Amino acid sequence: MARRKAPYIPDQLLDQLLAGADPRTAFDPNGLLDGLKKALAERVLNAEMDHHLANEPGCQSAFNIGSSAGSVQVVAVAGAHGHMA
Repeated sequence: MARRKAPYIPDQLLDQLLAGADPRTAFDPNGLLDGLKKALAERVLNAEMDHHLANEPGCQSAFNIGSSAGSVQVVAVAGAHGHMA
């Protein structure tokens, strides 16, 4: 009989993400899964932009201000006419 593999994402983390909500609602529109996909996509795109800007001569990378729920991204770019934000 095959043994159960250890979960890739620990149960404690899943419990924290669900925060007492019914797990069946995780797949509903605007549920946990949609929120996780959005957060992951934003993180990947921000990392790609940071990597891109870090490789541009004279440019600085982006940084975030605020909490994750209502964050504002500020990109400072140093160009021929000075810094722009």
